Amino acid sequence: EADEEEADEEEADEEEAGITEEPSAENTMEPFTIPEDSEGLAKTTRYFDGCKASCAWSGNVGETVSGPVTTCSNEFEDGAQVVNEDPDLKNVCGGGGNDPAEGGSVAYECVDRVPFTDDSSQRYAFAAANSRCCECYELTFLDKSVDGEGNVCEGCSSYDGSLAGETVIIQVINTGGDLGPLQFDLQIPGGGFGIFNGVAGNESPNGPALFPDSDEAAWDERYGGVSEREQCYDLPPPVVDGCLWRFDSLGNADNPGVSYKRVKCGKFPKLYEKSGCLLKEDTI
Repeated sequence: EADEEEADEEEADEEEAGITEEPSAENTMEPFTIPEDSEGLAKTTRYFDGCKASCAWSGNVGETVSGPVTTCSNEFEDGAQVVNEDPDLKNVCGGGGNDPAEGGSVAYECVDRVPFTDDSSQRYAFAAANSRCCECYELTFLDKSVDGEGNVCEGCSSYDGSLAGETVIIQVINTGGDLGPLQFDLQIPGGGFGIFNGVAGNESPNGPALFPDSDEAAWDERYGGVSEREQCYDLPPPVVDGCLWRFDSLGNADNPGVSYKRVKCGKFPKLYEKSGCLLKEDTI
């Protein structure tokens, strides 16, 4: 009892002197709340397969002011990838379509559609998803992981919640047979080929790889891709910055959960000018 009385006296003396215990960081952190305008939760993953995007086929896109998503050749002139004119060229990764003109190329993904962050620190990316072609979404990172059905899940990725509250604006340019109904597969070089590989090696059935001189092993795991920042420098120069974005802008976050909401792509020319696709309903 004497010890307790002494402790009480010391505490009273500290209060009189204006000395108070600082609250811990853990106690002062605001709990993360899902945005009020959220339209639902979704999973994110990553990939880069080099294939023609599904939204590049003219029959897959709704009414636009610009046409479907553009495709490119695997030829580069003065550092810039040659853009194809025919939207219905064969996909390097398989299937039918128009044969290229003599000396021309089948269709590949355009490598300028890598993720980036602008001067205001806003992130942008392109993605595959089971939604309408060329739609745009604002994704707000959660503090948890989410599965492909839109349910918060524990242990389904190693994501630590470090991006909670931050955003990325994405445009859907592709679909995927292996995607869940609520999943955005971000197109990030070095993120893993996934089902198809039109990037390197000899796997693509309709033509040479996008980067025929690239060592397939440099792209690392089929699902997940490279695991270390330094590995990005082993990839072809046109995609190095896109690979680094995952480490420098996302902190190598592993498949973070997101809240999503539909936004008009017309507000984001940095996206639709690269994709070549702007839905008529999204003009502003």
